[in-house]
Formats: sequence, C-alpha cells, structure tokens
Amino acid sequence: MREVRSGGRDQCVASPLLLRPRVLVVLFVTDKVSVMETWSRGRAAGPVGTLDLSWGMSPAAARAALVKGGYVVQDERHTGANAMNAPNAPNGMERAPRSSIEFKSPTVWASASFATNGLDNIQVSVDYKKEEAARERVADIERALGKPTWIKSARESTWSKGATDATVQLRKDTPSGKVWVYEKYVQRAE
Repeated sequence: MREVRSGGRDQCVASPLLLRPRVLVVLFVTDKVSVMETWSRGRAAGPVGTLDLSWGMSPAAARAALVKGGYVVQDERHTGANAMNAPNAPNGMERAPRSSIEFKSPTVWASASFATNGLDNIQVSVDYKKEEAARERVADIERALGKPTWIKSARESTWSKGATDATVQLRKDTPSGKVWVYEKYVQRAE
C-alpha cells in the first residue's frame, strides 16, 4: 500500500515571505516499510520543521548541523544551473549554480539542495521495521503542519501467469472520494 499526503498550504498570513513550505509524504508498505518526505521551501523562512535545519542556511551551516545531529555527511556537490539558468533563460532570471549534500544514518538516507538564497529543498527517506512506527512519523508531521491538503491511497497487486504480468492498482483520493482502478498487462520476456 502507498499513501501520499501533501501538506503545507499556500496561504498568505501577513506577507508572501511567510508562506508555508510544501511537504510531500509518501508511505510505502511492501516487504519493508518506508516513509519518503520531500520538503520544499517555496517562499518560507525560518525552521524547516525537520532535522534541526532552517530555510536559507548555507551548505556549510547545514553540514555542521547535520554532523552535530549524528549524520554522516558527504562533500558538497555542485550540480550546475537549474532549468531557469539556461543560456536562453528569460531576462531577469537568476543565473546561479546549485549545490547539494547527501547525508545518512543507519536508517535514513537524505539530501539537501541549495540555491543562491540557501537551503531550499530536503528529501528524506526512512526505513522502519514496523508499519506502526512509520505511521507515527506521518502523524508527527500532521501534528506539526496540520491536516494535509489531500491524501491519495493506493494498493497495487501483481500477478504472473503464463507469459503475462498483470498489475492492478486501486487508488482513492481524499477529500474528493474519487476511486480509480488502473490495470497494466505486460508480456514477459522469454
């Protein structure tokens, strides 16, 4: 089963700079249980809400905070310019390099991305031994950020018989209540 929860609301509180970050949380339950989180800055400022990091931190400051938190941090990697930094980018668009750092612990793999204005994206993937622990992490995020904007649940089943692999995915969207069934049939290579 896979659940996708999207939190953060693009609501202006007092200033466009106070917009909350967007958070995407995906819970995978297969032969193992994983929670994948993507935290995107948008125009948010202040603490990220995870890993004791703050939006806008420099790579060096983020690295120091992560090492202090017990993570093994790899060297900063310069990833070049993003799509808006192409040679034919629209006038007035920033042309600056991006960088990222990857970090991990025994159960966590993560990366942090930086633009000229500092930390702007974090991706975290955590493996859990029990589904209850993973669901508790999702509940912690929900307590911190409020109810998600939408929840999408999916259950995927695959059968192999003869020369065909058949996959059926059942998806349910909340709050709309829509349900979709996707079927996929693939001829297996001999």
